[in-house]
Amino acid sequence: MNKEEGLALLIVNGVMAVLFVGLGFWCNKRPASAIIAGMALYGFVQLINAIDNPLTIVQGVIWKIVIIGAMVRGLKAAFRAEKIKKELSID
Repeated sequence: MNKEEGLALLIVNGVMAVLFVGLGFWCNKRPASAIIAGMALYGFVQLINAIDNPLTIVQGVIWKIVIIGAMVRGLKAAFRAEKIKKELSID
């Protein structure tokens, strides 16, 4: 990897980090929407990596399962919280 590729990779990863941190802050207002957006962003990144290098599909598969599992659990919790909020609210 040359210097320009390294810089481009650093910039892309920096942007991704900022996006995920932004989604983390958005979780305070709209948790389900932020988690769904995060899952879509994570899936998009994995798809792009797989297109670039198909071996990335199996590389780090345990971490990928853990990350997806955590997102699914978070989404379930967000839906439960929204349901409880609706039940407790007075119309």
